[in-house]
Amino acid sequence: MVFHQSIKSISSSLLAVIILIALNSCSAIGKQPPEWTSGMFSPDGKYYVYTWSEFFVNQYSKRGNATFRSGSSTSYLQIIDCNTGKKLLQEPFKSKNLLTISNIENNHVWLVSYNISKYWAPALFNIDRLQMTYSAEDIMKMNPSVPMKMHVIQFYKNNSGKPGGIFEAVDGRQYLINPETGKFSVITPSGERINEKDDDCYQITDRIEGINLGTGTRIKMIKGKVQSKDDFINPHFLAIDENELDRRASPTIYKNNFFVLSPAFTSDKREMQLSCIQHDNLDTKWIISLPQNENENNKYNKERFFLNGDQMLVANTSNVCKIDVQNGRIITSYVLFETKDDKKN
Repeated sequence: MVFHQSIKSISSSLLAVIILIALNSCSAIGKQPPEWTSGMFSPDGKYYVYTWSEFFVNQYSKRGNATFRSGSSTSYLQIIDCNTGKKLLQEPFKSKNLLTISNIENNHVWLVSYNISKYWAPALFNIDRLQMTYSAEDIMKMNPSVPMKMHVIQFYKNNSGKPGGIFEAVDGRQYLINPETGKFSVITPSGERINEKDDDCYQITDRIEGINLGTGTRIKMIKGKVQSKDDFINPHFLAIDENELDRRASPTIYKNNFFVLSPAFTSDKREMQLSCIQHDNLDTKWIISLPQNENENNKYNKERFFLNGDQMLVANTSNVCKIDVQNGRIITSYVLFETKDDKKN
């Protein structure tokens, strides 16, 4: 289940206290490379909001082929303007708690904030003000009667008609959080969970009406007597408007074309390819490789998509790209994390 993958991902990232990690390759003492933890486009596609953690190693040793390190982790939040590539926060928001994005509603970024060995709690960041409206500590102080303990909280879709985020606390009740006051109110349960934005790519589906998939490692698409010329490894169809991982979701159709996301190799999912396929004859209009840097923990398959007219925004664990959907040309590509070489330039 995707949600359990989130918990596992969060647990492995929460290094706010001393831990030991066995790795074959890593840096020695000091700050380690940033590790993407969650990301999402705003509902209007103007911004990409993302979080990451940085681990600081204060003890380091090697035993045979294994490397052991211990230290502490800091979490960060940043916002990219998708038109200019500018990072809106001069300095990213910094927290000792692990922050992961649950949902973005208007200018409100609903977060899950985790303090190791203490609590899981909601938090709220305001895009317009570029500041944390309510930290987890603020939320708990304003709602002392609602328990926040060592238990994963889950956000749900808000179908109440009232502004705010809905989450389920450890008492089994669902609460609506007023974004203006931070106060909770009990609400009729919503059964629709929101995908946490640290999950694997959720804007995909396994099927498209009228098209079948062949067999084998490299798979061709079949429509009646027509077969695609190109084949793909583990292909998935984009369902960009979907906020939930639903293998039965309707795929996105653009001018009688659909999009296929597939890895370039069977060995890993770092090098992903995006293809545009004509629905009628299964001809490939274009195939492009999505730029993505290698990361230490092999955390990939985190693509996010937003389609606006003839342009598509694509984000992964290292880049935000703007693509001309008519020809597959990458118009711009912005990096999430600057390297030393980037800063020199």
